[in-house]
Amino acid sequence: KIEDIDCLIGASATFDYIIPNRASMVKNQFEKSNDLDFPCLDINTVCTSFITAMEYASHLLQTEDYQNIAIVSSEVSSKGLNPDDPKTYCLFGDAAAAVILSKTKKEGGLVKYALKNYTESVLHTRIEGGGNENHPKDTPYDSAMYSFKMEGRHLLRTARKYMSPFFDKFYNNIPTTLKNTDWIVPHQTSKMGFKLLEQLNEDKSENIVNILSTYGNCISASIPLAFISLIKGGKLKENDTCMLTGTAAGLSISGLLLKYTTS
Repeated sequence: KIEDIDCLIGASATFDYIIPNRASMVKNQFEKSNDLDFPCLDINTVCTSFITAMEYASHLLQTEDYQNIAIVSSEVSSKGLNPDDPKTYCLFGDAAAAVILSKTKKEGGLVKYALKNYTESVLHTRIEGGGNENHPKDTPYDSAMYSFKMEGRHLLRTARKYMSPFFDKFYNNIPTTLKNTDWIVPHQTSKMGFKLLEQLNEDKSENIVNILSTYGNCISASIPLAFISLIKGGKLKENDTCMLTGTAAGLSISGLLLKYTTS
């Protein structure tokens, strides 16, 4: 029930309004929203916003004030796509997904989290218009400026350079490996992105959740969509280990290893 929620986190890259924040707008959709005063906050690490929100929520759940935290990732990718760019126009999708994290006495939850940022590719994924750098009051409207741009080869080169050492360091002091993790839930980047992940996973694909052909790349909603599909499909079992991971504009690499348990 909405009355049981202690906090709502909006974990998205796109937004309906610059102000107010996304989480407040989501809460406002509920019939009794005016009677509820739980906090609403936004977290934006672009495609990996859901991972960052889960890590933040895990800290809140360790305090006395929070029992149930809702995380909502919703994206309308289509608004920012250029139909003349087939590389991006046929890759992205619109989607929304939500989960509720609850405090439990069972053993499980977050095992480890890491986020690294490498700014050599900071502008290799971008929408240039709409912010202070190219504000509508100062810059005449240009559809190309308000469309998503991705320099895929540069991004893949940067990802290849840093992902292997990222996972080596991540798993260095815990008693498992990426390959031996029960499930890997990645951001649904692209076919090339999955090939790279499989290589890092010692050419094993059976434990990697791939819903790219069904939903496309849905920015921040991709990871929770894949995570929920794993749960609803009955594949994720009690006490399974699950790695949520992905790259995001910036360029950032995130990883969150959890031990799945139901409340």
